[in-house]
Amino acid sequence: MTILSAKRTIDLDPCFYVETGEDDDLSIEHVVDDFCVKIDFDINRKGVSIFNRETKVGKYTVTGLTITASKEVDSTTEIPITESGVRDYTDLQPYFHDKQNEYCSVISESFRIILSFFKCKFNQPFLDPTNFKNNKFGSVVWSDDTGNDYGSLSISLDGSGSFGFFKEELDIKAYRSSDAQELKSLLGTGYTVELQYQILSDAQSAIIGNNLRRGVLEMAVSSELSVKRAFFSKHSFSGDAFEYLEDKGKVKVTVLELISNVSKEVFGESFRGKYPDAYKDIDYLIRCRNKIAHRGEPVYKDDMGVLNTANIDIAKTWYKSVRCLLQWLDEQRRKNAT
Repeated sequence: MTILSAKRTIDLDPCFYVETGEDDDLSIEHVVDDFCVKIDFDINRKGVSIFNRETKVGKYTVTGLTITASKEVDSTTEIPITESGVRDYTDLQPYFHDKQNEYCSVISESFRIILSFFKCKFNQPFLDPTNFKNNKFGSVVWSDDTGNDYGSLSISLDGSGSFGFFKEELDIKAYRSSDAQELKSLLGTGYTVELQYQILSDAQSAIIGNNLRRGVLEMAVSSELSVKRAFFSKHSFSGDAFEYLEDKGKVKVTVLELISNVSKEVFGESFRGKYPDAYKDIDYLIRCRNKIAHRGEPVYKDDMGVLNTANIDIAKTWYKSVRCLLQWLDEQRRKNAT
């Protein structure tokens, strides 16, 4: 048996953000189906970074990934040499065409999971697959363990720029070597991010990009979606009944009511009682969302009736409160599932 490998080099823009020792290697390996997949991180240690000389730990950006998928095959093919001594790859195309979809789907899925992991586990912005629209996963380096190198092609990916990770605003966290085991597990089993967290991540990117109105709209949608899902599961009679009554216009219940009085009755505690400041932020966020939806203006009235204009700093505070709400709802679901 021979081991055939496909290696894909990906230039990251936007980039990842990691915290690691001066000489640490963040490379990880995992097995999926019959493939051994190795992921190498290209850490930019010479660029902008923060380094602690006492702990010898630094915070860096990752500007590239190399994903290699390897698998045992019955045999590989030799590279013909022309009379002039030049390698002739012409007749190799059918062989690699048969292998391409299988190998490249493994590489593509690994990359998708890594993007989702960094985006939603560590709240790192802009890591949406649409920002990597020039991915051509057929462009790989093919080789085998007998010394055959069938050629290489590396593609740079379009992105939307990098962000000042080192401020760690909006709950951005660095990936650490201690997170490798969790990532390896997800690469093997798959990783799906709930819709409310996907939308909140989009809101984060909008805020960082100074798109205030979009950020407010998406934060409000994330909040409402998470609350409705927590109280009215799609797979429950209460959820079906609520949807029916809501569609008929016979029930009107707000998100704020659900996370105050209703949650106190259902969960034994309310978000409003436990996090009063965050509750107020959610209240103002929804008021501002309504003004944007109806008038296109990012304004809201406070409890004194004073008209306020939202800004990016206010949106950052609201973002933290929305994350607090989503995490609290997750905690309630876990408690009630046991």
